[in-house]
Amino acid sequence: MKQLFLFLALLSSLQILAIDASISFARFQTTEQAYVEIYLHIAGKTVSYIPTDNALQANVEVLILFQREGKIVQYDKYNLNSPLATTPMDFVDLKRFALPEGVYDLRVEIKDNQKPENDATYSTTLQIAAKEKQSDIQLLASVDRSSDSTNPFVKHGFLLEPLPYNFYNKQAEQMWFYSELYADTTQIGQNVHLRYFLERIMNNESKPLEVKSKRKTLAPVVPVLLGMNIKELASGNYNLVLELRTDTEELLSKKSIFFQRSNPYLNIADIPLTDEVLEEQDVFVTSLTDEEMEYSLRALLPKTPLGDSDRLAAVI
Repeated sequence: MKQLFLFLALLSSLQILAIDASISFARFQTTEQAYVEIYLHIAGKTVSYIPTDNALQANVEVLILFQREGKIVQYDKYNLNSPLATTPMDFVDLKRFALPEGVYDLRVEIKDNQKPENDATYSTTLQIAAKEKQSDIQLLASVDRSSDSTNPFVKHGFLLEPLPYNFYNKQAEQMWFYSELYADTTQIGQNVHLRYFLERIMNNESKPLEVKSKRKTLAPVVPVLLGMNIKELASGNYNLVLELRTDTEELLSKKSIFFQRSNPYLNIADIPLTDEVLEEQDVFVTSLTDEEMEYSLRALLPKTPLGDSDRLAAVI
């Protein structure tokens, strides 16, 4: 999957000036045709919510347009509602388009129906190829089992939530991703190895990390759902790489996708509470007047968890 970043949340005072949206796509195929999935993730705080049914709801207009040599090949224009909620929340959508082989100009427009000047536009070029050995890679925010065949996010019995912005924040401990392998009638039943690993990108150079492998037997469509523990993965830029190889290690196909990781607390060393450290803290505290001490404690109240703030308030 190729991730398209749309960071357009420009704020002036408290007024929203542009929708913050993540747009990404992944290319797959069936035994008959190739298709592309378009994933939308709208930041709830950057669109307008109105009261409805004792709750709040946002509504945006979405236009997805495919052109080839200046002619419209496919398009979809529709209204997308957020879930009913008591406070603004992010919401997502997925659309699939079957396309013949070729190069296409993709354009996506998103407009807040309550505030038309609040909009975002993205355009790029993508290539559709038939008879690939691998699909694109889809990074996932979460994975759950589901039997809901009407949900477009459900594939092969799993609810696959796309990861917005190709970004894993400091809370993320597990990295999930989905892909597919394809084979024609002459290859069905063959055993292959799927190698997958991360590459750390630093100074325009990539350094491979630990390599893992899964044995697969080819079929017309082989779903691949894998996870990796990223709890100890340092902040930085990375590529996730999937290689399809024969039993003799011949490379058949290779796909990769870029992502970013934020893990700010990984390398923070524990500072032992030695007498010297306590003495330094004591010098700082005792230098404050009673008024400065009270002001400092009250300033910390909004930044503490509820239980801690209650205890802090009791001290004050």
